[in-house]
Parts: sequence; structure tokens; C-alpha cells
Amino acid sequence: MKCPECGAWTRVLETRVRPSGETRRRYECANEHRITTSETPVLIDKVAPKAGRPKRK
Repeated sequence: MKCPECGAWTRVLETRVRPSGETRRRYECANEHRITTSETPVLIDKVAPKAGRPKRK
């Protein structure tokens, strides 16, 4: 990931996972800017096709 402030490459300082499933990461770039991001999982429902029916294209 690149720093949004200066464009330098960053490194991960810390990763924490919350009980809700959210992941928070702290980054630091070469110019000592610190960035925090959060990732939230998204559930996707998939429905299986019924037996005997052709698949849609």
C-alpha cells in the first residue's frame, strides 16, 4: 500500500482483529506518516440451481 499523503510505500506496524470480524491495520511510511485502515467482512448469499434446470448464461 502507498501512503495517501506522500506516495511512499508503507509497512504494517500492527494488525488487530475485533470480535465482530473487523480487521484494523496500522501502517507507517518511510516519511513516518501513520495510517489506519479497517476491513469489514461482507457475507454473500449464493443460491444453488434447482435440479433438472439448465444453468443461466
